[in-house]
Amino acid sequence: MRKLAASVNVITTQHAGERGGLTASAVCSVSFEPLTMLACINRTTACFPLIEASGKMAINLLSTADAAIAHQFGSSDSPDPRFSLGEWDTIDGLPVLKSAVAAILLSINARHDSGTHRVFFGEVMHVALAQNGPTLLYENGAFCSSAPM
Repeated sequence: MRKLAASVNVITTQHAGERGGLTASAVCSVSFEPLTMLACINRTTACFPLIEASGKMAINLLSTADAAIAHQFGSSDSPDPRFSLGEWDTIDGLPVLKSAVAAILLSINARHDSGTHRVFFGEVMHVALAQNGPTLLYENGAFCSSAPM
């Protein structure tokens, strides 16, 4: 699985005034009609109950300049320090990273458990494109870039 390169995303949500987020690479498109994506979230993460309760999430597709943010959200620290890096905005009640290549806001419409994770399927409510820079990828245990060859 280390050879399966994937984009690095920060999944964020907010419920009852509490923000949460985590770094994830198990994210992909599912359907064009309706426009649907999925994200696989470990059920033991601190953010999991917030995603369940809110019923929506933002997929922040990170740029190569966002590697420190990926590390921050990948730690097991409490949720509050995670948002201390980067500039954040709020769209439709969800935290969105301003420097992300794109922020994709989803309304969760289906769930499926598989092993330790729950696969959340969400219909795309909004897409915010911020820049065209290289996307941050994760392969073979390290970050790399999607820059053209």
